[in-house]
Parts: sequence; C-alpha cells; structure tokens
Amino acid sequence: RESIIRLLRYIIIVLLIGFTILYLIEKKRMSFSTKSMEKEINVDIVSKAFSRRCGEKKINEYFKLYKTTGDSPAIMMIDLDDFKHTNDRYGHSFGDVVLKEIVSTINQIIRSSDQLIRWGGDEFVGIVPGLREEHIIEFGQKILDGVSTIEIPAGSEIIKASISVGFSYFNETDTAYNDVINRADEALYKSKKEGKNKVNIIL
Repeated sequence: RESIIRLLRYIIIVLLIGFTILYLIEKKRMSFSTKSMEKEINVDIVSKAFSRRCGEKKINEYFKLYKTTGDSPAIMMIDLDDFKHTNDRYGHSFGDVVLKEIVSTINQIIRSSDQLIRWGGDEFVGIVPGLREEHIIEFGQKILDGVSTIEIPAGSEIIKASISVGFSYFNETDTAYNDVINRADEALYKSKKEGKNKVNIIL
C-alpha cells in the first residue's frame, strides 16, 4: 500500500513537472509569436523603415506631448527624386533595392532615438526629437550628402540616388498631427521646385 502511494506521488510530481515545462515552452512560443507579429506590423516589409501605422501612432504621441509641454520634435518629409523614372526604366524590384539602400543610409546618419517611417510609395517621414531650428539645414544637408554617395549597379550602369527634404515643427495653431505633416510636405515641394536634392523648412 505504501509503495502504491509513493508511486502515485512520484507520478503526480512527474506530471506537474511535465505540465510546468510545457506551460513555459508554450508561453515562450507565444511571446516570440507576439513579438514577431508586432515587428511585422511596425516595420515596412520592403524598405525596413517603420510602417505608416507605427509612424502615425508615434507622431500622434509626440503631438499630445507637445500640447502638454510645448516641446516639438523636428518632423522631416523625404521624397526620392525621379523615382518613377527609375521604376519605369529598371523595374519595381530594382526600385525596392533603391528604397532599402536609402533607408539603410539614412538610418546610419540619424540617431537611434530618431525614427524613419515609410509614409507611402517613395515618401518617408522622419521624427527627430531635440533638433533645433538653427541646425535643421545642416542636418538635412548631411542626409542629402549621405544619400548622394549611394551607387547601385544596374547591369552595366551605376545608378545614383538623390532625395528632396522638407522640415517643420508643431505649432500652437495645430489641431492634429496632420498639420505638421502638411507643412513639412510644403517645404519638401519647395525643395523640388528649387531643382531637387535640396532641404527647406516651413514653420
């Protein structure tokens, strides 16, 4: 009888240990799956920049913070110069390579606290906390210079890239984060009109 009781205890202990191990394995697997899913949602699959969904959330958070503290990050709008021509001539797969190279280059220039977001097509938005107005043009030019060093082979040709950039900040009249995006876009359009590969700011 005592032997049976000891055996039952042993079986119960083994089962408890087994269930505990299975629970921990499943918990770890679920955590990994959740993180992978979050990464897929937050990162643009082609360019490896942050996704627009993630970017809109972040800009809105900064906008709410600005309404409380009055502290605004610099908002940067980027557009690739003549990207449609590149896609039409060399194909969309090559265009994807160009996007990846540009994002990789810009990420090497900006800080880890800054964020580069694919807004759509060949448009990107950057969030740069702590960047003062007097340093905007210098910062933007540094990005332009970095991108201008990119050389991508296409058969017997070497394709160089360039971008146009616009900056803005939140201001007191803004009612939504989209207002700063619109001003940065205006500054970007000004850069395009001035001959591309330029940087401008509209407050």
